[in-house]
This record gives sequence, structure tokens and C-alpha cells, in this order.
Amino acid sequence: MPTLPLSSRLSQALIAYTIEFDDEAELRILHGTTVGGLEGMRAGGVWFTSQVMWTNFIRHMDNRGRPVREVQALACLSENAIKSRLHHLEWWHYLTFAPDPKDPRPKPRYLDQLVKLTPNGEKAAKGWAPISAEVDKRWRKRFGTTNVDNLTSALTKVVAAEAADLPDYMPVVDYQDGMRATLRMPEESPPRTPVTKLDLSGLLSRALLALTLEFERESDVSLTATANVSRVVGDSGLPLKDIPPRAGVAKEGVVALVNFLTKTGRTSLGTDKAKTVKLTAKGKQARDDGARILSTIEKRWEKALGKQTVDAIRGGLDSVIGSTKFVEGLTPHETGWRLNKRYIAQTNAVLADPSAALPHHPMITHRGGFPDGC
Repeated sequence: MPTLPLSSRLSQALIAYTIEFDDEAELRILHGTTVGGLEGMRAGGVWFTSQVMWTNFIRHMDNRGRPVREVQALACLSENAIKSRLHHLEWWHYLTFAPDPKDPRPKPRYLDQLVKLTPNGEKAAKGWAPISAEVDKRWRKRFGTTNVDNLTSALTKVVAAEAADLPDYMPVVDYQDGMRATLRMPEESPPRTPVTKLDLSGLLSRALLALTLEFERESDVSLTATANVSRVVGDSGLPLKDIPPRAGVAKEGVVALVNFLTKTGRTSLGTDKAKTVKLTAKGKQARDDGARILSTIEKRWEKALGKQTVDAIRGGLDSVIGSTKFVEGLTPHETGWRLNKRYIAQTNAVLADPSAALPHHPMITHRGGFPDGC
């Protein structure tokens, strides 16, 4: 397995965990999908979505109602961003809105409304609720209890120091700012999951999010764009159609990123038949600066948290990603959407060589929140 920066190690482990989580959820939740049709929704199901929507939103709701502002605070999003996320979940049959019966105003502000799970959403929530504990248990059996416990202990130290106030999963990103991990930290928030109570995906995600936010404070280019476009384009350029399979992310997100990078002068999009994408001088500088920033962050973490702790995370993640059993959690069940003809090539690439084919950073878009942008 090639030596990867800490951000890539964290990303590939989190993405693998999420794929395994989502594959299990697909078996338990009555749903519809683009490739599978809407029959499940007509029978009382929901539009299938990924772990981020469960962890950052649906998990915090019930059928009694919760103020939108509390969900917003837990997800650390702006008002526009929470509107967008909840709009999609309403559209996908998970939730509905209602006025707060204690609010005397005839038309309360959006953030003061209550958000409630629909009966469909409640059934989906019951399907999701036990999965993280089960995947954690599988990882201990698959990769060794001692290895996973050591990784968990080291991640807990990092998260307690760097990410105690962050959401439990990476945020959905937007196209218009080049897929930056944009948060708005609330002045007050309902209690978050204590660091010691986080499942493995929560620890991986909070650590990666802390690293991503630190990177993007110094970089004008998002870590998603740096890891999944600039990294694979290289100095000689690459046809646009070849970037998604090389990066391990969906073509829709790649097109959006290339358009953003071209608009901001960091890539050029050829007029040739292949639409060759090349890094400009500005783009090459941003890529090289990105590698330097990541290295600097790792050194700062070593100094602040102890080299032993950061090395324990590196070693733990390498023992997972480099394991011959890593592929077990990435193997879809026989009816899974990842075996559909639209996705089978990428699925097979991941099964053949996970460390080469998995993305080097999650691309969590509005298209359901899947970590590879699907």
C-alpha cells in the first residue's frame, strides 16, 4: 500500500465504513432509488440516502417535533444550508414541518418551526439506529480488537483536543464554493455526543473534519478538490471522463469541481474531443501548497498531541486499509445499487484494490450524501 497523508488515510477508512453502513441500511430500510425505481416509496418507504443524513439530521428528530434551530445548531450550518438539507429530506419523505403550538405567531420564522419525522421516516430511523454499533463490532472482529481499540483511543485524544464541538459527520458540500467544508458554529447548542461515546465513524469523521477545516483556513482550494481532482490530473493533464474513475468519485461532482477550478483559473478545459483537463501554473501551485499544508498540519498535531498518538492513528489506519480483509466490508449485497451497471466498474475497482480506488477525501454532495458523490 502506498504511503498516504493522514487526511487520505482518515478519508478512505471513513468512506469504507460508510459504504458498509449504507449497504446494511439498504437491506433494512424500505426505499426507492434512481437505479431501483420508486416502488419502495409508493409502498411507504423513503428515498434512500447515506449515513450523513442519518447522523447529522434524522437521528436528532422524532414524531413529536424539534425546533429547526436545534437541528441547525447540532449540524453547525447556516440558515440557508439547513433549509436546503431539510428541504431534500422533506422531499424524500423523511420529515415534515409544523408550527410550534406554544408559539402565538401566525407565521413563525423558519428556524422556530418544528420538524417531525413522518411515519416513513420513523421506520427508516429504526432501521438505521443499530447499524453503527454492529459495524464497529464487525471491524473489531475483522481487523483485531487490539488494533481497533488502539486506533479508537488515539482518535479519541485527537477529537477531544481538536474537534470536541464539531458535528458527528462531515457536512454536505456545495458546488458554488468549490466544495469547501463550510460550518457555522452556534453560540449555543443542545448537548453533542460526548467524545467518549462516539462510534468509530464519528471519531474518524470529526478528526477528518478538524483536519479539513484547518487545511481550508490556509488554502483557497478545498481539500475535496485538491485530493480528488488536482491530485489525479497531474502535470500532463487528463481527459475529463478519466478523472472520476481515477479519483473514485461521481462524474457529476467532478464536472462541478472542474468548472469551479477552471472559472477560478486553476485548471483549463480543453476544446479537444477528450476535453483534457490540465492544471494551470496557479493550479499546480495550489496543489503543491496543499501538500505542504497537509504536512504542516500533521507536524503540528504531532507537536500538540504527541507523535506517539499521531503515529498510532497512522499505524491503525494502515492496518485497516492494508488488510486483506478490508474488502469484506466493501462487498455489496447482491441487490445493492453499487452493483448496478452505472456503478459496477467503480465497485469492481474498489474490490480489486481499495487503497488505489477509494477517494482521498469524501465528496458528500446533495445527491444523497454518499461519500463518493454518487
